[in-house]
Amino acid sequence: MGQLSIRARLTLAYTIAFGILLGLLSVGLYRTAAARLYAQVDTQIAEAAATSRPLFNISQSQVTWLVDKKLLDQSSSLVAQAIFNDTGQFLDGSALAGVYNLGFTEAGRHALETRSPTWETLTIQNDHRLRALNLTVSGSDGRLYLVRSGMLLDQIEDDLRQLVGVLASLVPLILLMGGLVGWLLASDALRPVAAITATARQITASNLNERLPLRGTRDELDRLSATLNEMIARLQDSFEQMSHFLSNVSHELRTPLAALRGSCEMAVRSAKSEEECRAVLADNIEELDRLAHTVSDLLALARAEAGQTLLKRRTENLAELVRDAVESARVLATERGVSIDCQTDSETTLEFDPEHLLRLLINLLDNAIKYNQPNGRVEVQVKTVDNWAVVSIADTGRGIASEDLPHIFDRFYRGEGATSAGGTGLGLSLARWVATEHGGRIEVNSQPGNGSTFRLWLPTKPGAALGSAPQTGLTSQVSRGRPSPKEKAGPSSGSLEIGWLPVNSLERRTIMLQHIVRWSYWLGIACGVITLLWRGFVAVGFQEYIQYGERQLTWNAFLNGAVLFLLIAAATGSYLSTTASKQ
Repeated sequence: MGQLSIRARLTLAYTIAFGILLGLLSVGLYRTAAARLYAQVDTQIAEAAATSRPLFNISQSQVTWLVDKKLLDQSSSLVAQAIFNDTGQFLDGSALAGVYNLGFTEAGRHALETRSPTWETLTIQNDHRLRALNLTVSGSDGRLYLVRSGMLLDQIEDDLRQLVGVLASLVPLILLMGGLVGWLLASDALRPVAAITATARQITASNLNERLPLRGTRDELDRLSATLNEMIARLQDSFEQMSHFLSNVSHELRTPLAALRGSCEMAVRSAKSEEECRAVLADNIEELDRLAHTVSDLLALARAEAGQTLLKRRTENLAELVRDAVESARVLATERGVSIDCQTDSETTLEFDPEHLLRLLINLLDNAIKYNQPNGRVEVQVKTVDNWAVVSIADTGRGIASEDLPHIFDRFYRGEGATSAGGTGLGLSLARWVATEHGGRIEVNSQPGNGSTFRLWLPTKPGAALGSAPQTGLTSQVSRGRPSPKEKAGPSSGSLEIGWLPVNSLERRTIMLQHIVRWSYWLGIACGVITLLWRGFVAVGFQEYIQYGERQLTWNAFLNGAVLFLLIAAATGSYLSTTASKQ
């Protein structure tokens, strides 16, 4: 047998739970009715015994009736009464005493011995059951006598059997109705799942702009759809970045390879001397170095993002590492006529990976030199702010345009005019990764024509959290990539933002109607259950109405309510289905 569907499992679980509840209610109803009916029998027997006591007098085992004995049979109705002396001898009784075979028993003897009333339930001829009260009375002669009052339980047991029959016929019907309603509710609740599944099957890599439908109910399924939409948006952004990355990689590799091929072909065809061949080879070596550098950076980024690059931290002086990076960059700075001024604190020790952090600093210094003005200046500072070490690299170069600023840490991104300075566009991406892996961040502030300032924040203590460094007024761009789909889309028009979900007037009306359907279903079922249970109580002798003031409440009111609520639920559900099909 295959796995049951969610709808079937929900319906089965609901029906089982509903059946258990109905079973408990039925048992409670039966026990309550039985206790009440048996209590009524005991009350009737006790009242009959109390009523008959003033009608006779006993002396010397002789019963003297003070009124006509027929009045005893009339007043006691179905209650039989018999009088015994203390030896168990029958003295007198009502006409039903012989019919019921109301004899002397051990319970009667116990009542005489203890002088306290006793109750007993007997089985007499033809398996009839008799309920009896043993009550002691004092005669005129001072002796104790026993008055036994009894009543058959046939009528009570017939009523209880009738109640069992009513429950046995109603409970399966109610359970069937409950299962049907559970199936309808499960179908209604899982209908959005079918829509989500159908839409999800249509979403592929070629149409990641599609989104799962939101009904505006803000329930668990809507939250699931919203979460899946966010995941699809991230996938779309990843696919776009991958496509952009592959496009850039192909461009970065195709251009130098084409140049290498062209120069080699030209050398083969037209080179006339060894010097010309050497010049071509020298140019090719530069291009090969650039390719090797690009591939090295790509591999480094790929390993880093795959989690295959582990930092080898050790406690060292950050100021010394910065000075080493500055000295390495002085050769390039001298070639370009750029001066470097380095100011560092004497002691700035923390845990870091010297190799990766040196690469980060060289990338920042390399950019500060390459994009600087002739006879420009680069200022490097290292200082400590609270629990953070701050490395600041400021240049007097051309600056970064405001539209380029959010994207400078993207792979292969180079703004207008940046291609003339060379480079692969991967240095800042690597720098961002190194800063993040060290628990820090990079901030950049730049204006066209006024240079750029990069600041690297590194925690001096392991407990310092990323992003908790003091704000300096610089524009933080370290974790900023391209805008997410939400940022691109902007607020939707014609809708009201409630919490995390935009709900317009049509969606609000749909939500209201769905609530009406659910509540009408449940109220209709509740009124139906009350009606059936009330009818069961009436069948065993309970009153058919409840009096409140001058009005009466009957079970018919609940029956009318059940029909009305179920009609409202059916009509509203039909309207919703029709509206959904039109949309």
